[in-house]
Amino acid sequence: KLALFASEGTIREEDVNQVVFASREWSVYKMADGIFAKNANLALSHLRILIGGSPRPEEIAFSTIIPQLMNQLRLMWQARICIENKADPMNVPEKLLNAFPDKPNLTKEADWKQRRIMQAARPLSFAQLTACIRIVADTDAALKGLLPSFTAQETLEQMVLGMVSATGQSY
Repeated sequence: KLALFASEGTIREEDVNQVVFASREWSVYKMADGIFAKNANLALSHLRILIGGSPRPEEIAFSTIIPQLMNQLRLMWQARICIENKADPMNVPEKLLNAFPDKPNLTKEADWKQRRIMQAARPLSFAQLTACIRIVADTDAALKGLLPSFTAQETLEQMVLGMVSATGQSY
């Protein structure tokens, strides 16, 4: 598809950006990267890519955004446990390993993902992770009508901004 689209037979980055669409899961990871890097602009731009022009952004939130964010936060919690106990996720002591759930389990993730999660968790405290988990749970409740909200997009944007704030946004 790219070869047909590319002018003069040369595939350029702008050709890839026009033709290839990232998966929703990848966009959630990029949004989370923005949140934990304390970059609200990056996080919000990936959220907007995720929900795009969808007439029902809450469906995307329930099927992709919230489950993926919670999975990431659970892995970061386990990474924080490893950091606090000076443990390598590739070789976690048995007493810590027993406290990890079966899914998601940091020790069962690919090496690149473990490094990425450990790096994201390093500057965060348990209190900050707890705040982020609470924000995601409150967003889920708001989208289901259990807490006050305006629109689904506004609720999701507030979630992202709340998480960036909870992690201590740098300006």
